[in-house]
Amino acid sequence: MLADWAAVRALVDEFLPPGAPRAPLASGEWGWTTATKLCGYACVATEAEQAQWVVRSWLVNAAANVRLNIAYDWRDDGNDTNVCEQNFGAVHVAPTGDAAAPFAPKPLYTAAAAAQATVGNAAAAAGRVVAAAAAGGNAADVFVVAFVGGGTGAGAFAVWSNATAPTTATFAVASPATPGLAPDACFALVDWLGAQAEPARACAAGGAITLNATAGPLYAMPVAR
Repeated sequence: MLADWAAVRALVDEFLPPGAPRAPLASGEWGWTTATKLCGYACVATEAEQAQWVVRSWLVNAAANVRLNIAYDWRDDGNDTNVCEQNFGAVHVAPTGDAAAPFAPKPLYTAAAAAQATVGNAAAAAGRVVAAAAAGGNAADVFVVAFVGGGTGAGAFAVWSNATAPTTATFAVASPATPGLAPDACFALVDWLGAQAEPARACAAGGAITLNATAGPLYAMPVAR
């Protein structure tokens, strides 16, 4: 997706009038349906995959400086799990009767809230950070996106892997993306559903840190050493 956004950016820039400000990019209606494969769409996912993939698309878009992202859809449109269009929602269709939580959340809703509560409070995304995967893993599958400012202070990271098997990501904490971080910086770790991860805390050593990388983003938030 990063290469695709770079191509879109180049195309938009090509048609800007001389001296015009750079036009912002937006991502509209990305989504996956949690219907069964009988529905016939290619974008069928389990509820966990739907949550992970939508949030990961937001994080990649943030790395590409795409600041407006629209996920399709807010609420399921029906109860038939064989109908594609009825199952794109972040919450189930049936009202709960509880005014405080009117619809039962799917994992997508919970994962979106976790992203917003962590790196969603950053002033800016600082781009993708180069990372090494564990032995036997593919570094191209490992994503580390840095965030700075706001609620992320000198720097926070979202870490995940596109591979099916869990791996690790080893990367520099004090990089051009996050120059304010100390080489021995420590982080509280939050999993993709907003719960305390295991381990709950990790510290860099010699300027680098190794974190677990799975299909669900792990958020590393700066804390005092």
